[in-house]
Amino acid sequence: MHKRLTSTERIFLAQRLSIYLRSGIPLMHALDLVAECMRPAHAAPFADVMERVRAGSPLSSALAAHPRLFPALYCQIIAAGEAGGGLSRSLERVAALLLRRQELVRSCAAALAYPAVVCLGTVGITSLLLLYAFPKVIPLFAGMHVPLPRTTRILISFSNFIAGHAFGIGGLAAALPAIFALSYRKPRARAILERIALGTPFIGTVLQGFILSSLFRTITELLESGVSLPTAISLARESIPNAPYRATLARMEKSVLRGMPLSAGMRSFPARYPSLAVQLIEVGERTGTLPESARTVSGFFEEQLERDLAAMSAALEPALLLVTGCIVGFVALAVISPMYQITQSFSL
Repeated sequence: MHKRLTSTERIFLAQRLSIYLRSGIPLMHALDLVAECMRPAHAAPFADVMERVRAGSPLSSALAAHPRLFPALYCQIIAAGEAGGGLSRSLERVAALLLRRQELVRSCAAALAYPAVVCLGTVGITSLLLLYAFPKVIPLFAGMHVPLPRTTRILISFSNFIAGHAFGIGGLAAALPAIFALSYRKPRARAILERIALGTPFIGTVLQGFILSSLFRTITELLESGVSLPTAISLARESIPNAPYRATLARMEKSVLRGMPLSAGMRSFPARYPSLAVQLIEVGERTGTLPESARTVSGFFEEQLERDLAAMSAALEPALLLVTGCIVGFVALAVISPMYQITQSFSL
């Protein structure tokens, strides 16, 4: 089984092919040029793509023969471009769609990186103090036979508990990510976890913004490529990594196939699709400008996502610094207070 192409590799493939075709280079020659830059792990499937194209298959059909490398969404955009005689333009659409999604993922990762580093640093420093530094000081306190402050007694008890169950706590900490990963592979458990994430403050808002911006940008690109609305919804559903939203899109696809407007299907899920998005899509349906309305919705949620990420970072940074300061201050107070009492006893 071949490894998947990374998002960067898919962007590279679409951009290069688009540039070569716009420059007047024949498709087979363009594929040869791109093949020279492919990783060895992808050389065989890409060689198969070239053989299929050489035998007369459309590029979209040749790519669709390797769904792990080339998802149906992108193959459909390329197929629409081939049908309309605009293959290079359809490849530009694929690259733009992938690039914007990659930028959104990086924005989310960058916003969460600082809080993650602070949390890991706090846990690491606290663990070092409790497991290494503080146990070396405890015998000194015990030998002086001086009444210890409550903070010191609490910290001694906590340090002894951590030291006595270090292997169990370490094993649990190592097992939890594996348990989460295994649970996430099961559709029912995954749906529950994703529903919980959507209902979590800050995280749910950011997740919803990411999903909606990606969803409507995908629908925009598909509709502008000439794909029908039900097919666009179906392909967009496959590209959304969230079970609750995929469930709503499946029902919306059925309602559109029955002749219902897309906005009517969205209105059935007020918790998933804000009223502003529903109204803009409804206006687009009435005026025959649905792709433009979907692009407007996507742009709105992209901007909202950036604001939410900035607000989350602004709220988390001082909160994490405060928690870190309290933990370090508590440990320092627990260590310094008995030393002060010992010094007092010597002076007496």
